[in-house]
Amino acid sequence: MSLRCPNDLDVAADGTIYFTDASYKFPLTQLKADLLEHQPNGRFLAYDPRDEQTKVLLRDLYFANAVAISPDNRLCW
Repeated sequence: MSLRCPNDLDVAADGTIYFTDASYKFPLTQLKADLLEHQPNGRFLAYDPRDEQTKVLLRDLYFANAVAISPDNRLCW
């Protein structure tokens, strides 16, 4: 899985790493192109270190740019 513009992450109690990829199409160096295209190129992903797999949880997001695990271990994004 290719990451073009990963930009935020948090780690859950079970070790899962949740993170955002602001654009799967453009790298950060081409941010202006992504903004001008104005398409939902962002994703929300999870990496499970137990099986070393990364899964897309949500796609078609407009510049996905935040994720946090709350103290009670709930996702906030």
